Amino acid sequence: MDKTYTVKSIGSVSTKYRKFNDKCDYQNDINQIIIDDKYEDGLLGTELFSNLFCIYYQHLQDDWKTFAGYSENEQILKLPLTREPTCRGIFSKRSPARPAKLGSCIVTLVKREGCVLYVKGLDALDGSPVIDLKPYVPQFDAFPLATAPMHWCISQTEMLHSSRSIHWDMVNVTMTLGLRAGIKAMKLLDMSRGDPSSACVTGSAFFAHGIEAATGCSVIKGTMQLTETEAAGEQWVLTLFGKARQAEIIIRDAVYSGADEVISLNDDILFEKCDVKDI
Repeated sequence: MDKTYTVKSIGSVSTKYRKFNDKCDYQNDINQIIIDDKYEDGLLGTELFSNLFCIYYQHLQDDWKTFAGYSENEQILKLPLTREPTCRGIFSKRSPARPAKLGSCIVTLVKREGCVLYVKGLDALDGSPVIDLKPYVPQFDAFPLATAPMHWCISQTEMLHSSRSIHWDMVNVTMTLGLRAGIKAMKLLDMSRGDPSSACVTGSAFFAHGIEAATGCSVIKGTMQLTETEAAGEQWVLTLFGKARQAEIIIRDAVYSGADEVISLNDDILFEKCDVKDI
């Protein structure tokens, strides 16, 4: 049974972000956390810390739901992974769709002027009520040996665009989609691995890696042209070229529970298009 609690704000946020889709560099932009005057004494000593935890209320979460295609009253517990068509629960995501509408971030404190904290790294929208501030203490709050799924690490770093820099030690949904697409294209062309002359791929790096495993076409060898896509809803496409014919495979836009489901699905469910034509 849901319980409701009353929480008082201690201030508000003043940032350059007015809407969820505003293009701002919040990691480098300097924004403000403005604490109510009656709590000013509570800020004593914060200027001695380089970083602070900021907990705020997502007062415009319904706007985000509309922007993302959800209804305002919809409870969002499962979301697709960015750049990978599979689901994860909200508590294993850093999505703004928090059930209690509480957002949090670690900010870098640039300076304090009375009740105003000038910070970097504040990802709250302008006007967000601030619920609490706590100092970031490395001895307690940093875990160098903490683990996270590889897909999350890749999406947060430049490795997304240099996938060869990482060790491919996992088989996930996306790579399995690439395997299925590559195998299907070779069957349409009646070819074996290494026979196709080249491939054009639109999709993620993992998707391309699966196609490479199936067909032998490779970015490194110059036989694969890869266009990485990051936006949700973009079609993932493989065009595989033989000597006289080409095969085009388009993945059906859907959310898959795991690699096992991708392997077991029939072609007519998995693929939106499977076409062969003469070159």
